[in-house]
Formats: sequence, C-alpha cells, structure tokens
Amino acid sequence: MNGTFAAAGSRFFLCWLGLVVGVAVLVRVGYAWSLGAQPPTWADEYAHDEIAWKLVETGRYESSAYRAAPFVPWCMAAVYAVFGHDYRAARMCQGIAGGVLLVLAIIGTGSILFNRATGLLAGVGVALYPQLIYFSGIFYAEHMFAVLLGMMVFCLVRWQQVQRNAWLVAGGVLLGLSALCRPVALGLAPFVLAYVVWKAPGPRRWRSVLFFVLAAGLVIAPWIARNAAVFRHCVVISTGSGIHLWRGNNEVSRGDADDRHLMPLGDLWKERVACLKAAEQEEAFKRVKRLHLEVGQLDEVDADRRFGAEGRRWLLAHPQEFFKQSCRRLITLYSAFSKTLTQNDTTNARNRFIAAISFYPVLGLGLIGAVLAWRRTRASWVVHAVIVGLTLAYLPMTACTRFRIPLDSLWILLASVTVVEMCRWVGGRFDLGKPNH
Repeated sequence: MNGTFAAAGSRFFLCWLGLVVGVAVLVRVGYAWSLGAQPPTWADEYAHDEIAWKLVETGRYESSAYRAAPFVPWCMAAVYAVFGHDYRAARMCQGIAGGVLLVLAIIGTGSILFNRATGLLAGVGVALYPQLIYFSGIFYAEHMFAVLLGMMVFCLVRWQQVQRNAWLVAGGVLLGLSALCRPVALGLAPFVLAYVVWKAPGPRRWRSVLFFVLAAGLVIAPWIARNAAVFRHCVVISTGSGIHLWRGNNEVSRGDADDRHLMPLGDLWKERVACLKAAEQEEAFKRVKRLHLEVGQLDEVDADRRFGAEGRRWLLAHPQEFFKQSCRRLITLYSAFSKTLTQNDTTNARNRFIAAISFYPVLGLGLIGAVLAWRRTRASWVVHAVIVGLTLAYLPMTACTRFRIPLDSLWILLASVTVVEMCRWVGGRFDLGKPNH
C-alpha cells in the first residue's frame, strides 16, 4: 500500500514538474517570438553577435582581450551555424535552455535539500520571474551564467546526497564553463571548494577536491593557452578586472552603476571631479593625466593591469572610503533596477515598477529563507556559498542590477523555503514531505 501511494506521489510530482517546465519554455519562446528579427539593443549584445557571426564565417574567435570570454558567442555561433544569422532562433534557443535546464536544476535542488513542494514552488517562481524571462531574450552573458550556476549548484547538491564523483566532476566542469561565461565566477572557487572539503567523507576528501579542481581546470586551461598565443600574455579568460577595479576605486567613484563608465579624462570623470574641492581637483587631474599617458603607451592587457594596480593603490590608501564604496555597491547590486547609460523602451517606468514588485518581495522572503535553510539543512549551505561568493566578488569593483540576475533563481529558491514554511505554520494540515537529503 505504501508503495502504491509513493508511486502515485511520484507521478503527481512528475506531472507538475512537466507542467512547470512546459510553462517556462512556452513563456520564453513566446517572448522571443514577439521580438521577431529585432536587432540587439545593448552594446554587449552587439559585441557578442559580431564575434559569433565572425566565428561562423571564418572559424576563428576574433575579439579584444576584454571580450575574450567565449561561452555566449560559442552558443550563438552554434545556433547561427544551423539557422543562419537569425536573432529569433538564437533567442528561442537561449529561452529553451533557461526554461528547461535552469528550471529543472532549481526544482531538483529544492526537492533534494528541502521537499518537493519547495522545489516545485521555486520552479514556478523561476519560470515566471520577469527579469529571467527578459534576459532570456537578450544576448547578455547573465542569462547563460544563471543557467550554468543553477546546474552547478544542483550537481553539487546531488553529489553530497549520493557521494558519486561523476556529479562532482560535472559540478567542476560547470564551474569552468561559468568562468568562461563570466570570469567573475572564479571568485566562487574558494567558497565552493570549502563546501566540497566539508561534505566529502574524510578518507576521500582530498581526492574529491582534486576531481573538482581538475574538472574545472581542464575546461579553462585550453582557453588560457589560446589567449597566450593570441595576446602574447597570460590572460585568464579575459581582461577587465583591472579597469573595473580602478573604476570602482578612485577619487570620483560613488559606488553607483555609473561607475562602470568612468574613463580617465572622460566626460563623466570630468563632471564628477568638478564636484571636488580645488586642491583635490588639482591632485586628481595630476594623477589621472599621468595614468592616461601611461596606459596610452601600453597594449590592452598591460593597460588593464596598470589600471588594476592604480585601483589597488587607491583602496589601500583609503580603506575607510573603500568600505563605504563597497557598501554602496552592495546596495546598487541589490537594487531592482539600477541606472543604465542607454535609455530605451526597456528602461521605462513600467518595467522599473515590474522589476521592483517582483524582486524586492523575493529578496525579503529569501533573506528569511536563508536563515531557515542555514539552521535546518546544512547541505543547503552551498546555496549560501554561491550567493555570498558572487556578491563579494563584485564589491571591490563595480556593480549594477544585471550583475546580480544570475543569483535571482537561488533567491527564489530561498524565498520558496519561507513560503512553504509559512503555509506549514498557518495550516498544519499541509503534508509537504520531509527533506530528501
């Protein structure tokens, strides 16, 4: 009899799982279809599209060192190779990836760590979350980064449940691919490795760490070798960390989204330096003119390193101001809709309102869920590790809303923990099951 009920419960769960995934795919495909052959809107989209189409035409990955992170152009090129230079096809394939892979990963993670109700509710949240739907239709790295992070978390959770190295290796591969998508993912490595060390059985602990590190390293190493041949420098995936460190740490940084557009002697820099006191203005002009001259004589890679050195110098010389700027960046990162340089139909008041009413409740419930999960299910700490690790990785540099989007599916999962626990508390008649780990 118990077996009959268990089988019925499994069929019920699978039916709901299929329904949620189907809705996620339909919503994303419908959104991509509505955009038609509309060309890219944002600068990053144009860059990824150009690289991808050249890759199809010439078979070579041609980009600056700053644009060298290859995962999104690879994905777009794979679609273009089959369907031609078709934006609609690329958007639909990207949406299907998010609707299937990300939703399944979040449902699976929630079901293992907590219970099936939590997993399904989180899946519904991810399927219908406006920001994730929107990002599935544009060629930013954040969408595929969200998919890869969600899958990595699921693999690690599954590994700690069954202790099979295949899941651990898959998690390492996904971390490597995440870094090829957004190099900032390398900042997750210490946090994820700490989780592996903690959850691996004593006798196999260091072997497990080795499997994970080798899997991630073997994914990234060929691209490092390629960059060395192309740029004549050791470039770990791409440049950009140096310039963003300087943008976030100089005399006129404010910790807001506009910091991303600062350049030595640029219009925004001049506008901000005019707000300083006369003596500070003179010192700032003297320093930035020297920096401008130096980087102008360097190649792209060395220039990025020079920017990084100047950013580190400033933050070490101004630790209190660095702390304040980091706090402002945290607020910027976790704002529902930060300011953008380009203004278009997607930045209107309606969309900002939709972003606010969808994200802030998720964040509030997610913070409660983070505490509940932390206290009740230690295996869930990998979710906390990824959120904390990626958040901390951005705080020394620059921040904006879209940098946080890859974490929103995990916040939705934690918010679902809160909702399910509230339902359990309000109505004890809910049979929500027990954690499956």
